[in-house]
Order: sequence, then C-alpha cells, then structure tokens
Amino acid sequence: MGLNLDNANEIGGNDPQFLKELLLVYEKRFPEYYDTLEQAIAKQDLRDTADRLHRVKSAASVLGFKAFCAELKEAEDYCLNPEAKKEKALARSSDLLVKFKTTLQEVQEYLQQNFGK
Repeated sequence: MGLNLDNANEIGGNDPQFLKELLLVYEKRFPEYYDTLEQAIAKQDLRDTADRLHRVKSAASVLGFKAFCAELKEAEDYCLNPEAKKEKALARSSDLLVKFKTTLQEVQEYLQQNFGK
C-alpha cells in the first residue's frame, strides 16, 4: 500500500519513540475507524460514508499512504456528489475497506520488524 514514514519522522523529529507511538495509535484506533466506515456503508448513507472516508484519510495520510489517500479522497468526493450513483459509491467504499486492512498489516509488520512488537 505504501507506508512512507518520511512525514511522520519529520513531524516527530526522527524520534523512534514518537514514531512507535504514532504507529501504535494507528493500530489502536483502526478497529473504530474500520467499523464505523463499514457501518456507514451498510446503512447506505453516502454522507456518513464520506465523513468516515475522510477520517480514514486523515489517519492514513500521517503515515504516508499517499496512493491510498488519493483513492479515499476520490471516493469521498464521489459520495458527496449529488449526481453520484449510490451503488457505485458504496462499491468503491467497500473496496477501500479491503485496502484499509492492508495498511494495518503494513503498520503491524513495521512495528514487528523495527520495535519487536
């Protein structure tokens, strides 16, 4: 997916402990973000889905998931478009749930490889 910690390291002054904490926060908050996005999609509520996509994008952007964030932004914008086709918007959003899980796997692998967590 593209974990790129340049921005996170810049924010944290290249402090490994700061980076570890940032990654642990992402890991901890992941279930909430995932579940609320999944629920919004299940309710077929495009406004709520867009809001949830935005939250995921905010969290993922700090960890440098640029391509994923671009897809989230595109899906968010589409959900907010008055001419959006509901089925297409929900399908796009559902596809992003799978990719979102991949970001968690990358974070967990990085934590394991670099911090033994």
